[in-house]
Amino acid sequence: MEMKREESKTAKSDIKTSRHATRYFFVGIGITAFNYILYAIIANLIIKNNDLLWLSNLIATTITVIVAYIAHSKITWKERNVTKASIIRFFIWNAMLAIIISPSLTQFFSIFTPLYEFVYNIASAIHLPFSYEFVLTTGAFVLTSVVIMILNFLFYDKFVFQKDASAKFETYTPKPQKSKVSVIVPIYNSEKYLKDCLDSIINQSHKNLDIILVDDGSTDNSGKIADEYAKKDPRIKVIHQKNTGLSGARNTGLKKATGKYITFVDGDDTIEHFMIQHLLDATTSTKSDIAACSFKEVYPNGKITHFNQSYPEKIFTTEEALKAMLKEEGFMVSSTMKLFPKTYFNNIKFPISKLHEDVNTTYKLFLKAKKIVFIPQEYYNYLQHKSSITAKAFNSKKLVLITFTNQMCDDINKLYPDLKNTTNKRRMRARFSILRQIPLSHKEAKVITNYLKTHQDYITKNPEATARDKLALRLALFSPKLFQLAYKLFK
Repeated sequence: MEMKREESKTAKSDIKTSRHATRYFFVGIGITAFNYILYAIIANLIIKNNDLLWLSNLIATTITVIVAYIAHSKITWKERNVTKASIIRFFIWNAMLAIIISPSLTQFFSIFTPLYEFVYNIASAIHLPFSYEFVLTTGAFVLTSVVIMILNFLFYDKFVFQKDASAKFETYTPKPQKSKVSVIVPIYNSEKYLKDCLDSIINQSHKNLDIILVDDGSTDNSGKIADEYAKKDPRIKVIHQKNTGLSGARNTGLKKATGKYITFVDGDDTIEHFMIQHLLDATTSTKSDIAACSFKEVYPNGKITHFNQSYPEKIFTTEEALKAMLKEEGFMVSSTMKLFPKTYFNNIKFPISKLHEDVNTTYKLFLKAKKIVFIPQEYYNYLQHKSSITAKAFNSKKLVLITFTNQMCDDINKLYPDLKNTTNKRRMRARFSILRQIPLSHKEAKVITNYLKTHQDYITKNPEATARDKLALRLALFSPKLFQLAYKLFK
């Protein structure tokens, strides 16, 4: 998997991005409309007293606080670190807005009387049945809602989701902390991204780390940057070696690792402040063997692609986890964004000089586990920079994906024959993946299409196959060129 890291250093900073601002804007509009309708019902059908319109406003705003809480929890909080303290702060903050600001602003906005009179005259001219009192209180209500929305946007992080400590480099002072975690970082010509990567690791909330930087024959300044960080942080070890590829660098790191657990971070990725701590907590609290979290891709143009956050936190058996991984429902086959026991690597190594190394490795680690826990927080950031996007272009070495996928599926079927439908679907998807990239003049293109034709029941008669799988198969069999075009248009 060639996915890379996000340039923002923490998920908390994303609140000011256009994506979150857009969400807050539409959520705010919806909540404001709800608040207004609720206010009109209470004022006109329940209280029916113009002298108590401020009370109608207060009751409507208070009820809206609860609706806002639900909306934020469903739409926004699933991407953030929500704690009980955050929930309490949320209610206190919005209660203050509802109880203090709303009634006082209702009176304050009487200074806009000329504006209300202007609106009332327009309403009368077009024969709308609005009384002056209704226009006055509605205007005050709308302006109050706008002020509340602005205050929430400006101070939401300060009062509800407090920011993490600065991500700047700090000299580490060792403190006793249980469960040492070895963080293995393969590095190859990633000088543009390496400092952000290392900052995100050394500033983890879990401090008992064994950080192993493997400079895999870099020809830029990556090795020098690694050495500079090692001088400032005694947890960091740097290994310089000839280029052996990602697998070789990881294997070298595994030989030097001293932690009870292992996690992998590529040298041009970053991890969120709590990733290691939360993975470790999830492992120990559920007595699971492996923990995994979600991730996101970030592109140079600012586009963000989210994965797996729609799946709930869950504890899986080995068979359930393998099925989820094969279907990419929560688990991905990548060895990053996971926490493994170091002992699992005693007889498992990454295949040297091969692409798609994780396809040949991660499932073997899963087979050793009895319980695997997944948490949906996006703690791992992959940056899709120019070199990673270029790496997606086809070369013949990528054909090993089919070989590794077949081996993985064969091994899983031997132990879990009930997963045959799932493995059959995975075999076909591996070939879809190659077919969408391979030049149709390549000799293997015909081999792949023949396989799809002779094994089409892996999709057509498979209860786990999706409509998209069936459409992909039909297009591939009808016209591989049309299949490739459709992928480029709808990927």
